[in-house]
Formats: sequence, C-alpha cells, structure tokens
Amino acid sequence: MFKKVLLVFIIILFSISLINCSNQGKGSSNTKGTAQTSTSSNSQNKSGNQQDIQKKSTTENKLTIEDIKAKYTGGDSGKIVNTITYMSKYILVEYSTDDTIGHCFDFYNLKTGDKDTLPIYALHVKLDKIVNENDIRFICDGTNNINGHKSFPEIVECLRGQEVTGYDGEFYQVIRSYYLPIVQGVEVGAKPYETIADLNVSLKGVEVLFEPMKGHEDYFTAAYVSVPFSKAFYDKAKNQFVIEFKNTDIDNKFNISKINGQNRYLSSISIKRSGSNTVLTINLKDTAKYYAAIESNLEPVIDGDFPCLDFNFASEFKIE
Repeated sequence: MFKKVLLVFIIILFSISLINCSNQGKGSSNTKGTAQTSTSSNSQNKSGNQQDIQKKSTTENKLTIEDIKAKYTGGDSGKIVNTITYMSKYILVEYSTDDTIGHCFDFYNLKTGDKDTLPIYALHVKLDKIVNENDIRFICDGTNNINGHKSFPEIVECLRGQEVTGYDGEFYQVIRSYYLPIVQGVEVGAKPYETIADLNVSLKGVEVLFEPMKGHEDYFTAAYVSVPFSKAFYDKAKNQFVIEFKNTDIDNKFNISKINGQNRYLSSISIKRSGSNTVLTINLKDTAKYYAAIESNLEPVIDGDFPCLDFNFASEFKIE
C-alpha cells in the first residue's frame, strides 16, 4: 500500500515540474519577442531621423526672402519696388536707386545664395517675362535715363550661358527690334540741326541718313551722335505713315526726284520742307500692319559717325 502511495506522489511531482518548465519556456520566448520588437522599432526610428536630416540638408536654402529684403533696408542698395519668385528657387528684385531714373534688377538663387545684377544700364524697362533662369526679357519704352535720348521701343534680353556661383557678371544684354501696330505713333531721336543726306527705299521700308547741318558740326558730335528728334504717326484716312523730323533740313545735293521706289509694304514716298522741319510721307500698301524704327550708324569715317534711321514694315507682329 505504501508503495502505491509513494508512486502516486512521485508522478504528481513530475507533472508539476513539467508544467513549470513549460511556463518558463513561454516567458523566455515572450521576453525575446519583446526585445526583438524594441530593437526593430529603434532601428526604424534611427533610419527615419537620418532621412529627415538628409532631406533637410538637401532642401535648406542659403538665402531667404527676408535675408534679401534686409540687404535693401535703409536704402543703401536701393529701395525695393517689387519681388518676383521663379520656380521657388529664384528671386528677381526690382529696386530704385533714385526717383529720377529707371529701376535696376538683381537676380538671386536662394539655394546657392548667388546674386547677379542684370545689365539694364540706363534703359527704362519693365519686365516682360522670365523665360528661364538664363533668359530674362524686358520691354524698353525707348527712354534713356542719362542723356534723354528717345529710341524706338525694343526688347531687352538678359542672357547667360550658365549660372556661375560667386560671379556677378555672366549675364549680357541683347537688344531686339520690337514691331508696333501701324496705328501706334512714336517719338525718337534727340538732337536738332541735322540734314537729310540720303534716303532710299529698302526691301522692308525706308532708310534715312543724316549729317550735321552747316554751322552745327560741333553740336552734332558733342557727347554722342543721334538721329534728330522725330515724330511718327499713321493717317488712317489716307493710309499714310508720316514722319516729321524736327529742325532738320534737306541737303541740296540730295535728289528728291529719285525716291520713287516701292516694295511689298509701300507704293510711293514723298519728302518736303515744312518750316524748320522736314516731313517724310510714306504711302502704304495693305500689307503694312506693323513697323519698327531702327537706329544705326555708318562705319566710322574721318569726320565721325553718321546716324541712320530705318523704318521697317511687316504684315504681322514680330521680334527681330
């Protein structure tokens, strides 16, 4: 009997031992799983933080709009008139250094901190469009802010081959002819006391050559050479384009009778004195819808440059 009881007691102890071993195994497994989960989470957090740091370093700019505006605070560099953002990376700053002259333009790269002053010089312009970061286009109304010379409205493009960080000078200026509707009159030129030395009908319009009026040679070449002050307008009733050259004579050697040519845009022209002025009348064809007045100089000669004024016509708007 005693042996049976002893046997039962041993079986019970053995069963309890097995149960305890099983529970300990489960606890170890749970602890291991918890440790693995914690390690994986820490690894993911560390990786995420590194990505955030890398993202911040690649998107961080060296300049902000506030930094740029601060450069012009106090008026030492000029007074900001307008700022234009391009592609979230570039800022074009339009500013004035003097109320009596035109505005200047600086182009900033927020990413690199680079600054470029655009070569507008003495021209009075307004922004037309930013074609891209290497091509910025303006429209010039023809006013020169230094000498008062009035030229025909034109396109002024500031171009560069590529951006050069740290160098303020890669942009260069290109002037393009800008055709106006024939009904829109203009004023060009600056100096009086000139003489029409020659006039020709060209393929696209009329070319006029000027020389100094006798007795005014010094004034003609003083400071700069220019075509005379001229006013151009369209007479719709007669379909005529009229140019009045102020204080301008006609050279006696110039044969007025020879100017009877025509081209695709004009049928005939005439020229005559009107008091102290000279009036050039161009009889247009229906193909003449737009025009441009282009100033140039003949090749330098011993006595100096002689200015030319070309009136070119076109059937549609264009930029040359």
